[in-house]
Amino acid sequence: MKRLVLTLFLLAFALGVNAFLGGRVFEVFNSSPTTFPISFDPFSNRCLQFIEILNIEGGDGNYLYEITLRNSDLTWGTPVISNNNRITNLSSGFYRIRVLDSSNQSSDYNYITHNPPYVININIVHKGLVCPENQNSAVALISIINGITNYSWELTDQSNIVTSGVSSSKSLILSNLQVQDYQLKITDGLGCFLNTNFSITAPPSLVIQTSSQPSCFGEDNGALTVNNISGGWGGDYWIKVIQEQPGQNQPAVQLPWTKITSFPFSL
Repeated sequence: MKRLVLTLFLLAFALGVNAFLGGRVFEVFNSSPTTFPISFDPFSNRCLQFIEILNIEGGDGNYLYEITLRNSDLTWGTPVISNNNRITNLSSGFYRIRVLDSSNQSSDYNYITHNPPYVININIVHKGLVCPENQNSAVALISIINGITNYSWELTDQSNIVTSGVSSSKSLILSNLQVQDYQLKITDGLGCFLNTNFSITAPPSLVIQTSSQPSCFGEDNGALTVNNISGGWGGDYWIKVIQEQPGQNQPAVQLPWTKITSFPFSL
């Protein structure tokens, strides 16, 4: 009898509480979870020409992306809706962006300027062998035009990677190269890249035409004449004479470097 009275009392208490709260106890345990406000960060990639919506938070996770270009008269154009957070084929201009989810909750508007594209280019300042007789002495001096640091570069000969690296500088020095064809790929911090080809060629070998007039024994009246020099990189030629002393236990005598001003040139 006591158990029956206690059960009836608990049932009456529960009904009374529910009536007092207007059924809200039932609603708390059956309501859908609350979603957080939506936030995001827009990013404009000038090189690859897209706007990407990053760091999305809140909402129910099922997002649509609305982007609107501002007209020249400062009114807003027709919104474009996409289910991809990377929106491509955009013209340059000022954009208004917001994110919506499947429950029609939307973020605040965010704004971004999408600038015209730029093109990475390079200027090969110099390329070639330092010494024609050393086939691994080639150097290429590269100057990068445009782009955002850092720059990664990869140099290949046909299918093999010769050298690669990353630089914060717009000037690259590629050394220890051989006489052959190369492909250079440079990628900047936004993913914009450039492929270009260049060749290292060897200059003609140096050819020196000389004549000599021996001196009388024991006298210093001999002469060496440089009649002509061809090959190499051209331009100014310099010559150094090394005088050996056969039969004498003495080191060879090296004369200083001398610039050849004209031919024939006598020493």
